[in-house]
Amino acid sequence: MKNILTIAFLAFAVLTSNSQTVGVKGGMNMSNIFADEIENDTRISYHLGLSVDIFLNEKTSLNPELIYSFQGTKYFELDYLNIPVMFKLHFPTEFSLGVGPSIGFLLSDNYKKPYDNYQDLFSSIDYGLNLQISYKIYNRLFLSASYYRGLSNVLRNNIDEFEDDSFAVLFNNSNTVFQISLGYNLF
Repeated sequence: MKNILTIAFLAFAVLTSNSQTVGVKGGMNMSNIFADEIENDTRISYHLGLSVDIFLNEKTSLNPELIYSFQGTKYFELDYLNIPVMFKLHFPTEFSLGVGPSIGFLLSDNYKKPYDNYQDLFSSIDYGLNLQISYKIYNRLFLSASYYRGLSNVLRNNIDEFEDDSFAVLFNNSNTVFQISLGYNLF
């Protein structure tokens, strides 16, 4: 895990060396595991991270981020280091719209009752797509809303070893996260 964090921070440092804006952001998460035939309680939590805008021209930029995000559900608390990379279109009205892939590395998982007897249920890597809208509020201050839809199964493939049949419907599953962020561009 230390190697993944080291690589992520080094990649982020390389990307920021040529960027025009580097900022910090944080805010609220509303996350769940999207699965057929099951209702999970949404987890309300938060995220915190770094954001870089590498401008390709006046109207477009590449926007990699490094985000520590508390995700999962009420019963399955999953904490990730997410690295989304979005292509952004900037509009004259201070709005921008971004879309792109994201990869997440599971840093910790915590199971609440009645699932606290299980261990190692979740895959260590999650990937999916991000959609983001941002608004520059004032000078360096910005507000953004993001939606992440996972494309990978969150649960490991060894699901058949569990005696509880309720896990069978979770086999086709993925993370979903809605984030509202407040950020500040440092430079």
